[in-house]
Amino acid sequence: LLIAAALPFLQYTPAPTVILCVLIGVLWIAYLNKALCGRRDFFIDSCDVAVLLFCITIAIGAIGNGSPADALSLSLLSSVYFPARRLLSSSRWLGRFRASLLISSFLCSVCGILQYFLHNAELKWVDTSRFSDIGGRVTGTFSNPNILSVYLLLCFPIAVCGMLAHGERWTRRIFFGVTAATLALCTVLTWTRGAWLGLIVEVALILLFYSRRTLAAALVLLPFGVCAVPFLPHSVLNRFSSIGTLSESSIRYRLYTWQGVRRAIAAHPWGIGVGEKAFCAVYPRYALSGIESVMHAHSIYLQLALEIGWAGLAVFLAATLLILLRGVLRGNRFGSVYAISGVLIMGFFDHLWYCRAMIALFFLLAGAEISAEDGHLPGGRHSLAATAIITEG
Repeated sequence: LLIAAALPFLQYTPAPTVILCVLIGVLWIAYLNKALCGRRDFFIDSCDVAVLLFCITIAIGAIGNGSPADALSLSLLSSVYFPARRLLSSSRWLGRFRASLLISSFLCSVCGILQYFLHNAELKWVDTSRFSDIGGRVTGTFSNPNILSVYLLLCFPIAVCGMLAHGERWTRRIFFGVTAATLALCTVLTWTRGAWLGLIVEVALILLFYSRRTLAAALVLLPFGVCAVPFLPHSVLNRFSSIGTLSESSIRYRLYTWQGVRRAIAAHPWGIGVGEKAFCAVYPRYALSGIESVMHAHSIYLQLALEIGWAGLAVFLAATLLILLRGVLRGNRFGSVYAISGVLIMGFFDHLWYCRAMIALFFLLAGAEISAEDGHLPGGRHSLAATAIITEG
């Protein structure tokens, strides 16, 4: 609960990654203590194996040019999946976790919205020659609009699913609905196009797969949504239509970066090691002229392929796919499946874990997702598999 509540505000501390690692270490101690005392079952399944292999692969990334501190910290942050899955073992604790996450994300998004309307949004990430009318990009409690976007995408579906959950009180539904609307507005004001695509995917998946009612609503709202597109603000339409436009500086920058990263991956198929130090030591040798000072690959998939090789990327994709399939097949309602899907779309265009806290939140939600699938859904609704087990019992 403390991790969920404090995560967007750790940036104001001198060592946010160290604090987060300490909190996760405390989680591990709590889980192991309960397991040794017989208060938690120790078991492992295919999802656990895949996540464990990814953690090990990240840790091995300390070899060579990799930074041991970065590799070990990322491995520990990823491992939050395991205690999260075992400790969020009741609907009460899962509900408390959701509340902690959404209260802090609401406050963070309010900070971002106030930045925009008080004209404190950052202009340094804006191509003013093409987007002079957007008024800057908000960062909320983070230092970068893209990092804020990752955080918002991971939280938004949790709020929407809380609003739609069967059996929730109307007061909670209002809170979840207001939070979801605030997160969505703040995501728009980051002006991060990859996040916009991720948000659209999240909304579409929730409407299509959450329930029959949401599917019916999707069919009804689709024509109205299409008709409303021309009436969107010009700044939004101009920004969105620039996706894929090579004349836009940030898109060209990414394309040129990807070319250099692909050369580096071809030369180092087993990876160069984890961390910014390794990237900055190897990438400039393969970079295009004038693009040597890039700090990361601007794509989570290329970043992982370069740092831990094609094998490491395959392990990550396998772990993610297993978690998503588990969520889809068991009819969960917590929302992590939609959150993970949304950030993976954004991950085509950005390095999701440039802020280390985001990898912890990613796997924290993955662990909560599996815990919810085991039958402990806040709002009084069991998953289909858990209902079958209870009925058979």
